[in-house]
Amino acid sequence: MENLFSNFSGMQQTIYLLLPGFLFIIFFLYQIPSKKRSDLEIIIWSVFISVVLSSLTGWLLSLLTLKYTSVEFNLTNIFLGLFFALTLAKIMRSQKFGFINRKFLGIKIFPFSRLWNDFFNTKENTVVKVFMNNGIIYVGVIRNSSVDPNDDIQELELWKPMYFDKELRKLTTIKETVSVLLNGNSIISVEKISDEESKQLYAKNRKKK
Repeated sequence: MENLFSNFSGMQQTIYLLLPGFLFIIFFLYQIPSKKRSDLEIIIWSVFISVVLSSLTGWLLSLLTLKYTSVEFNLTNIFLGLFFALTLAKIMRSQKFGFINRKFLGIKIFPFSRLWNDFFNTKENTVVKVFMNNGIIYVGVIRNSSVDPNDDIQELELWKPMYFDKELRKLTTIKETVSVLLNGNSIISVEKISDEESKQLYAKNRKKK
């Protein structure tokens, strides 16, 4: 019986050790997905991050001169892990992070090599022109885009889509369609349209109506 309780206690300590780092990784990759990692990599990173978080938690609690139980310590560990995961992901998704990388560090790659995500990480109501391999050209507002590189298919959702005639520079509204889902494998290229140009295109389309 003592061995049973001893084993259970050991498993409990292992879980407490790995959980903060594991949750950090899960929440971080949920916001900035990357290629799948092996179980060994995840375990190693979980241990490393958990050790860092434990040291930080101990330092913080001692600095505040607070008395705490092991449960309170572990909960603080988990909370800090989630907080830093959300904060770090937000920083890495920001335009300023990419600018600093390119301008001051000379790094032109994007987090986890996800240029697709960086390209579609835009402000609201960004209008794009999408060229399909069947010759169709769409103009619309970016609503959603795939973020997980492990997906077999990358997709792009356009809100208020219209057909664009390249020669006549004419827009045709797709009636009764709120949005359209485009398969990334069928997309040749995507152009971001400037605010001024998009206003002109939409203004011409309204006048012709």
